[in-house]
Amino acid sequence: MFEKVNPAHPDKVADRIAGAIVDLAYSVDTNPKIAAEVLIGHGVCHAIIETSAPIEKCMVEKAIHRIGGSNLKCDIVITPQDTHLAKNQDGIIRCGDNGIFKGMPITEEQKTLVKVAKDIYNSYPFDGKYIIDGARLIICQSNAGTDKIKKYYPTAEINPLGDWTGGTDVDTGAANRKLGSDMADSVTGGGLHGKDLSKADVSVNIYTFLKAQETGKTAEFSCAIGDEYIDGIPYEKIVETAIQLHAPLVGLSALMTTTVPAMEETIKQLRAQAPWCKTVVGGAVLTQECSDKIGADKYAKDAMESVRYAEAIVNGGKE
Repeated sequence: MFEKVNPAHPDKVADRIAGAIVDLAYSVDTNPKIAAEVLIGHGVCHAIIETSAPIEKCMVEKAIHRIGGSNLKCDIVITPQDTHLAKNQDGIIRCGDNGIFKGMPITEEQKTLVKVAKDIYNSYPFDGKYIIDGARLIICQSNAGTDKIKKYYPTAEINPLGDWTGGTDVDTGAANRKLGSDMADSVTGGGLHGKDLSKADVSVNIYTFLKAQETGKTAEFSCAIGDEYIDGIPYEKIVETAIQLHAPLVGLSALMTTTVPAMEETIKQLRAQAPWCKTVVGGAVLTQECSDKIGADKYAKDAMESVRYAEAIVNGGKE
């Protein structure tokens, strides 16, 4: 039995905004500490952000509007990271919080539902939720005619209450509320989204999940803030594993000239720590000359050029 929601589900919209806020922190700081909580619905997005990175409200607002819609009212609180927590990372990369983790091998049933969810979302990129329980398949897909989906899934229960319109104007979304959709049978004591890689909820989660897939068995770990080893492995190596699973492309945007030096340093660190990762830069103050100077792989004059470059990288590395 497994439930999956798609990227347009309100909870996943909140997760995506939380992730974008973390990306902003990494765009201005090579080793930021950040925890972001997001609540969105009915025309308003609330974001509370604790961070060591010098991100500004205008940057967060732009990310919220890009993902959630330009008409959203933004309520943003940015506060410095607690000083006691900040000291935890002095001198060495340590576990950034307490946590319990259980990784489980992915089942064929779960793979089946993921494919169903992807296929439907490719045709209907709107709020949707899908459930599989043995032979029973339940499809709740907004902004789509039930009869059209029935052609592809004739035995499924589709939109039990009839056709409907979803999204954040109808329902409220909160970050980390759909961890079951993200993790299936795996278990965590905290959330995956809105946190930097030093946080165990991110890096140890990834490590535990991968170990379960590698061994085909349940993997379980616990940790305390400040731990330097997990499963006998230095925590720094746990974080490196998470870094290596990141996307093959990083996009950086500068709204002000003061952030360009941080972009250059980020690209420098990527070259050293993730040499496989390409970089694309843009924004109001960027030019081709500036892009060349800071060492980016690609300058994009607008968002669509960034999209085309990203598609090329994902599809084989050629424009």
